[in-house]
Amino acid sequence: MRATRSWSVSSAAVEARRGARYIADLTIRVENGEWPNEPLAVFWVPEPVRNESHYLGVLPDRRTGELRFHDASSAAEGTWLGRMADDREVIFSRWRLDWRQSQDGSCWVDGERNYGRGGGGGMRLLLRLVGPTFEVVPPEQCDLV
Repeated sequence: MRATRSWSVSSAAVEARRGARYIADLTIRVENGEWPNEPLAVFWVPEPVRNESHYLGVLPDRRTGELRFHDASSAAEGTWLGRMADDREVIFSRWRLDWRQSQDGSCWVDGERNYGRGGGGGMRLLLRLVGPTFEVVPPEQCDLV
């Protein structure tokens, strides 16, 4: 799976400062329980400090540009709708309105956890974030009708 950046946060700076590993730009659940439209950079922290989560979200402040750190543990909740393209590339939608097409053009996904949908060829998958990587949920553990 390819992780792409939607905006500019220096992952190298966060990785060096916190010993973190960049995962992807994703949305996290907000206080009202919804998944917002705006993603943030999500990192895996192998040794969190105090009572922090292993998942750290980083978003620049819109006014000052200063980096803001957030608990991003909700990124690992549940599953993500994905597809495996004909060339075996795995794609998934990372936030609402994040329409993505496979590099070979055989399939697409959209809507993240808000209204996840996909089409074209390829195989429908469910993905789960485990540690710093996305893993395919085995078919015997989910209903892929």
